[in-house]
Amino acid sequence: MASESYEVTRLRRQEQALDKLIDDMPPCIQSVLMEIRLDCRPGTVLDYARDTHEFLLYLIKANPTLKNVKPKDISVEALSSLTADDVNEFFSHCRTYRTPKGAIRETGKFRLSSIRSSLSVVFNKLYTKEIITRNPVAAAVRFHIPAKKTIDVLEKKEAKKLLNAVENTDLDSPNAAARSKRTVLRDTAIVTLLLNSGIRIAELVGLDVSDVDFDNGCIYIIRKGGAPDKVYLNDQTLGVLKDYIDLERPAYSDGGKETALFLSNRKKRMAVRSIQEMLKKYGSSALPSRRHLSPHTLRRTYGTALYEATGDLKNTQAVLGHTDVRTTSKYYVRESDIRKEQSGRKNLFDL
Repeated sequence: MASESYEVTRLRRQEQALDKLIDDMPPCIQSVLMEIRLDCRPGTVLDYARDTHEFLLYLIKANPTLKNVKPKDISVEALSSLTADDVNEFFSHCRTYRTPKGAIRETGKFRLSSIRSSLSVVFNKLYTKEIITRNPVAAAVRFHIPAKKTIDVLEKKEAKKLLNAVENTDLDSPNAAARSKRTVLRDTAIVTLLLNSGIRIAELVGLDVSDVDFDNGCIYIIRKGGAPDKVYLNDQTLGVLKDYIDLERPAYSDGGKETALFLSNRKKRMAVRSIQEMLKKYGSSALPSRRHLSPHTLRRTYGTALYEATGDLKNTQAVLGHTDVRTTSKYYVRESDIRKEQSGRKNLFDL
């Protein structure tokens, strides 16, 4: 099975970060978050806690009556006195952010909507439990997120172009190309696996060498939510995985101490961020018109290709590991003109 140690480590880090944030919250918000913690995944509760804590820090900075007050010491009375204007001012504060390199960027509406959702969950709980006398988020501004009209996937020629760039380290920068030659088999295996299996980036990062079963032609992964699953692979994908494991990985395996399948130059399990950056690097070179190429783009590309090939939405749902077929239909499968044409030309009634 996929590495339990990786999954346990990831969950432990989330729980530790959550504990630290909760400890710095007012007791009333602590109790609410602990209640939410019983029903939601740690990552979800962590998002709620981070956004709420950021709001409390903003209140301390913006409200003279809270000067020098620690977040955990903010009183119930102060929370009850908050209005929609206070929340809207926080949203205005969140409209921009500073990158680690100091550049100022604009926050997207999706992120702002996520912040609003976090505050709404927490303050609605406070209100319904009658801890505060009014919910200041209820009347605050809402952010309209335009519905996606199309599902962004790579066309077949784009997928081939991307994979060719990875296999041949075809990058705009000669220095980057030279560095990438040292990990060409690893990078090829990663992109091929994402394109040919549709697994999530976290599922890929969690793979150990022992999770690759060449005898049965599959890999064993831990799905979102902790459920184990078996994913079957085609011969091309199994071939590039074997090349990487046999020919390149030993140079980074640190004497066999690290069990992770995909290793960084530091001989440690690759991080999600590293794979995202690697994909962006090749994407900007091979597909310059696509500014936001991500592992999820490859997941949607696989989902659409599988549905086009089989016409079986339930099977596509099962292979992608979705609990609800509506998720598959709405976000991961693009209905193609080819299938529409094939359907339209069928003589269903033998007339």
